Amino acid sequence: MCIRDRNIASNIVTGALGKIEEEKAASKLAAKSNSPKQKSPKPKPCKEKKQPKEKPVVKKEISYKEPIAMKSEDIETPLLDAAAVEVNYYKSAQNLQKKTATPSLMNALYSSITEEITFLCNSLELYKKRQKAYQAKLISTLEGRIVQILGKHAEVQVYGSVRSGLDIESSDIDIGITNLSLYSHEEVAEAISKLAEHFRSLNFICGVESIATARVPLLKLVADMGRLFGDAELENLQKVDVVVSNESYCAVERGVESVEVTRSLLGRFRHLKEVTVVLKKLLVKNELNIPFKGGINSFAVLLLCAAYYSLYPDLSSPGEYLIGIMDFYAKYFNNMLYGVFFNGDFVYFTLSH
Repeated sequence: MCIRDRNIASNIVTGALGKIEEEKAASKLAAKSNSPKQKSPKPKPCKEKKQPKEKPVVKKEISYKEPIAMKSEDIETPLLDAAAVEVNYYKSAQNLQKKTATPSLMNALYSSITEEITFLCNSLELYKKRQKAYQAKLISTLEGRIVQILGKHAEVQVYGSVRSGLDIESSDIDIGITNLSLYSHEEVAEAISKLAEHFRSLNFICGVESIATARVPLLKLVADMGRLFGDAELENLQKVDVVVSNESYCAVERGVESVEVTRSLLGRFRHLKEVTVVLKKLLVKNELNIPFKGGINSFAVLLLCAAYYSLYPDLSSPGEYLIGIMDFYAKYFNNMLYGVFFNGDFVYFTLSH
């Protein structure tokens, strides 16, 4: 066989094999197309996890903490009931504290606080001695101006802490005007307005505020002692509250009576003055000394301190008294439930009575 014939034969064989392969591929495709389609399995749905049921939130009303050992049914006295239990409980707690505490440590604490109280009160007395001369001059000047405006029959009285001796550096001078035969609120407000207009014209008065709409109309003044005394180097401002009394509400007379009660209590209870002064300064520093802003006035502080003194008349030092008073009224005395009654003697009573 020649070479030409061999090439022709190889080409024929190659073509035949190619056709066979094509036929096989076509038959496979036909078989796949004729076979039934298999459905893809559906994904199984995920089971939701059951979440634990939330418990309903019960809102608790915020209320003052009930004093400990309040069992009024165990008390026979109707006036004292729970208040008497509370006082007795406090006494037993104090006795237990004295037994468990180390006496030397407690005595050292009382001694340290007493020294600080003594230093503070001595410094305050030195300040008050210098201030008394300025205050006397100011009161005399204001009295003359008041009589000039309201008439010669007007009587001027000083009451409050300056007169009782419980004044501190920030204390006001309380001046009351009586004997004016004023019967209505409008007449008192008119008198206050006249005084305010006059005091605004004085060069030593650097602040005037008239509060005529209050139940007890009030005139608040700020006096510059340097201008009053003609001393430019004297930087001393003194606040003054002026009240006009009327026949229906004797505010000044009540203020004068409170001064007499204060003096009587200061003479009756040892260390009462020192402890009351410290608490007054503490209230002033924290702006808790203004009643109409939620604070407490100095006469109420005095009564609360004196009521505690009546429970423990034999405590020996101001430091021991101060710690005891703050502990008692902070932990055991609930002012929403109890009050202090004073009519010569002190009694703690429940407000419901």
